[in-house]
Amino acid sequence: MAGIFSRLTKTLSANLNEIIDKIEDPERMIRQTIREVEANIARAKEAVVDATAYEKQIQRDLAHHRNQISRLHQEAEQAVVKGDEALAAGLLTQKKEHEQKAQNYEIGLIEAQETTRDLTARVASLENLLAETRVKRSRVMARKRSAEARHHISETTRVLKRGTEEADFFERLEDQVEDIEARAEALASIDEAQPDADSDMDRISVESDIKKEIEEMRKKLLSGEDGGK
Repeated sequence: MAGIFSRLTKTLSANLNEIIDKIEDPERMIRQTIREVEANIARAKEAVVDATAYEKQIQRDLAHHRNQISRLHQEAEQAVVKGDEALAAGLLTQKKEHEQKAQNYEIGLIEAQETTRDLTARVASLENLLAETRVKRSRVMARKRSAEARHHISETTRVLKRGTEEADFFERLEDQVEDIEARAEALASIDEAQPDADSDMDRISVESDIKKEIEEMRKKLLSGEDGGK
């Protein structure tokens, strides 16, 4: 169990900036690491529960042997009072066995209590370290995104500046604008100069009518002159 906690502590204590430098997707890697640590902490808590249950079992067994020691001691005293030394000796022998077992359980209880305290303290420490890691992850990833944004802006600015700082950039741009304006004016002039088909037809019709009217006037005038003679 101590080995698990040692590995977890080393994992969480690693420099996040070094992790970021060594992997392509640091944010995904950090999230994966945190998930693994959370799973290991859950298993460690189960170990604490098992250690606590074991400690309570030892306490119950120790209490049983202590009760037996007290009972056998009382029964041995009663046997001595009655003068039954053989019975007293047998009861005291049983008492010694329970005393030996009780002594072993006392040692085991001390060890179990130490294990439970140690595991509980380690879990609490890991949970605090995990919380700090989450905060550090948020801070580092925010810095990373900010740095990427600044780099993108700088790169865009550099490219734009490099293009606009060329000596003939605006001159070429003005030439293009002037060329477009000249083309537009030329097209407008062509449109204005092109005769309107309807207008030509009207003009031809008027001219024809005028010619007819002049011809009629000439005929009338000539007819009048002949009559006068």
